[in-house]
Amino acid sequence: MRSDHRARRGGARLLCAEVVRGAVAAVAVLGLALVLAAPLVGQSDAQTGTAPAEPAQPAAVQGEDLGQPSPAPAPIAPPPIAAPTPAVAGPAELEAQAEEKYAAGDLEGAALIYRQLAVSTSAPPERLRLLVAAAWLEHQLGHADVAYDLLKQGLTDLPDYPFQSQNYSQEFVDLFVKARDRALAERH
Repeated sequence: MRSDHRARRGGARLLCAEVVRGAVAAVAVLGLALVLAAPLVGQSDAQTGTAPAEPAQPAAVQGEDLGQPSPAPAPIAPPPIAAPTPAVAGPAELEAQAEEKYAAGDLEGAALIYRQLAVSTSAPPERLRLLVAAAWLEHQLGHADVAYDLLKQGLTDLPDYPFQSQNYSQEFVDLFVKARDRALAERH
């Protein structure tokens, strides 16, 4: 159970890191839009030959105590252009993204999505299926220790998982068996 808690905590950290990366990307897109739009703001309209309108001068405001004009208030900046809100992807869409990343050769990105999906899934068979996929990708990246930990976390809850060994390398099958044996030993 302790390793399950660490898996969920580690997955939450990974999910938090992805949220931060998404926010940074949104800010970068917003900054780029502002930079691209800035030259257009102060230019006259060369096509129509009209000059830009002069900004309206604020009327003097009388001070409350002295009856004298108070200094002109600072101009109010226009509200920032809102970036489009990305739709929250469901598990099927996220898994499709993981498959696209895998097909494009981004094994790390695909493994990250599979781990995030496993953390958010409560059903042990589905969770272990996602952990096996993440572990397989980590194994392909040369991260055997990470792959072992992912397998052991899932197998602690479901040691009799119907693993399809014919779909994997013998080295990965051996790692799966080792993780299953360890998970069984920890249960008893």
